[in-house]
Amino acid sequence: MSGEVERAYPYKGKWGMMLSALIFLGCFAGFFVYMGLTNNQALLINGILEMPPLVTTVFYWGVGVLFLGLAVLAGILFAQAIFTRQRIALTPAALLVPKSFWSSKEMAIPYRDVIELRFVADLYGNRALHVTHPGGKFLLDSTLLPTPGTFDEVHALLVERVRAAQLTTVLP
Repeated sequence: MSGEVERAYPYKGKWGMMLSALIFLGCFAGFFVYMGLTNNQALLINGILEMPPLVTTVFYWGVGVLFLGLAVLAGILFAQAIFTRQRIALTPAALLVPKSFWSSKEMAIPYRDVIELRFVADLYGNRALHVTHPGGKFLLDSTLLPTPGTFDEVHALLVERVRAAQLTTVLP
């Protein structure tokens, strides 16, 4: 059904960014856990709020666990970026997308079956394309493609191919 791949683009997180986040968050987690283990003083925040030593220790542990959880999440995203090979591919009849977050397997979304293409942008310049099809929705995230220009190219090609496929399906 999908045919020969005409264009393919890597679709994965930036592993350097994930590794940086892992190191940064891991250092903060280590610092706050160390502070929780060795604390024996009260904490004065801006001369306004004073926390007794026990509350301060619990505070340090809580912040340390929070940073540890974020570091684990960054580690999972780093592993996903390194170990899975995902791509977005365009064939004459379908869009090939990753089947799931962890999988290198692909799912074909025939252009004629696309129900809706919805472009979304936020204030920070992140862009996405929601592809709605009978099997559900796929979110094409611009930050997972190599460059912003790649997202523009995929978006334009996808809109063109969906329109063409749906016109030929409707017309006799």
